[in-house]
Amino acid sequence: MVSFTSYSHYCPRGTNVTIPCEKGTYGPTEQLGSQAECKGCEPGEYCAKDGLNQTSGNCSAGFFCRLNASVNEPTDGVTGWYQ
Repeated sequence: MVSFTSYSHYCPRGTNVTIPCEKGTYGPTEQLGSQAECKGCEPGEYCAKDGLNQTSGNCSAGFFCRLNASVNEPTDGVTGWYQ
């Protein structure tokens, strides 16, 4: 079994596999045990790819990002769009 995981990854209990936090989330600490322990990107910020240890940055001016946004100019209704 893996004794620790790197930032932005988690290791499910009973396995030796590390998995990156998914897009829309980030892992600012080590030793995460599940995807649920990855932090969701806060409203106004986005996390563009798997395995981030901090957010990708702020959403673009004129766009509204909800919790767990994965793009900086969301237009899909899931992360929201502000006109």
